[in-house]
Amino acid sequence: MANDEAFTGEEALDPAAQLFHAQRLNCYIVTIVGFKTKINPNVIKAGLEHTLLKHPLFCSKIKVDEKEGRNMKWTRTTTVNDVVLGVTQAGLSRYLDRRYAEDEKDGGARQNNNNNIPESIRLRAIVFSNIRPTAGIQAMAEMMKKGSKDKWGNEIGFVIVPLTIALHGDPLDYIERAKAKMERKKLSLEARCTFPFSNYVLKTFGVKAAAALTHTVFTNTTVAFSNVVGPLEEISFIGHPIAFLAPSIYGFPHAITIHCQSYVNKMTIILAVDPNVVPHPHQLLDDIEESLQLIKDAALKRRSSKI
Repeated sequence: MANDEAFTGEEALDPAAQLFHAQRLNCYIVTIVGFKTKINPNVIKAGLEHTLLKHPLFCSKIKVDEKEGRNMKWTRTTTVNDVVLGVTQAGLSRYLDRRYAEDEKDGGARQNNNNNIPESIRLRAIVFSNIRPTAGIQAMAEMMKKGSKDKWGNEIGFVIVPLTIALHGDPLDYIERAKAKMERKKLSLEARCTFPFSNYVLKTFGVKAAAALTHTVFTNTTVAFSNVVGPLEEISFIGHPIAFLAPSIYGFPHAITIHCQSYVNKMTIILAVDPNVVPHPHQLLDDIEESLQLIKDAALKRRSSKI
C-alpha cells in the first residue's frame, strides 16, 4: 500500500505519549462515540482493516529498546474557550455554595442564605491547549500521505488559571472575568512555553524526570480543563452517522477533570471526579447546565435591551 511508504517499521513516541505511559502518571484516554444507527460489527471490522489498522500509530504496541537506554517507540504489529470556562466557574460556584450550605446546616453553624462560599477558597485549573502549527481537522487520507506537512501527534501546552468561585448577580460576569483571564494568558505565551520546556526536560533528563515535573504541576491544581472544537458538520465513521463525541481521561491527580466537546450545534460536557472530593458529580453537571442556561438568557436579555 502506498500509505505504508510514509512510515518506517518503528517511530518514536511523541512527548505527550511518553508522559502518559510514565509510571508516575499512567494516564489513559477514554472516548465514547454515539451513533445514530445500530452498529454493524462486520462493516466496522472491514472498514478498520482497510483504513486505521494499516496505520502504525493505530495498530501498535509499546516496545522498550534495552540497547538504546530504554527509549520507548511505536512498533508495527500485524494486526478551550472563554465562554465554557466562564460557565464552568458558574457551575462550580453554584455547586460549592449548596455543599457549604448543607455542611453549615448539619453542623449547626449560622447559615447565610445569600452566599455560603468561604471567602478564603482558592481553586486553580490547568487548561490544556494544542499548539501544533497546523490547526483544524485534516482529512485522514491527507495526513497519511508521504511527505505530508500535517504531522501526527499533538504539541500540548497548558496554562494555569485561578478560578473565580463566587456568586454574581449578573451571570455574564462569569464570562467577562473568564475572558479577561484568558486574554492575559494568551498574551503571556505561557502555553507556547510550557510545551517546549517540558519537551526539553524529557529529552535531557528522561521520562522519569519529565513525569515527576508534570505530576508536581498537576498536583498543585484542582481542576483539569479541556475544550475541544469538533466538526461543524455531521460526520460518519465507516458508514455509521455519529450522534455525539465524549472524550475523557483517567489517571490525572485532579479532583475534577472537565472535557467540553462540541459537535455540529451541540456541546457535550464530560466530567471525571474523585468521589472523595466531589460526592455528587451528577449535581455538579446539573449546576453547569443550569448556569449555561442562565448565562444564555442573560446574554439574550442584554442584546434585546440594546436593540
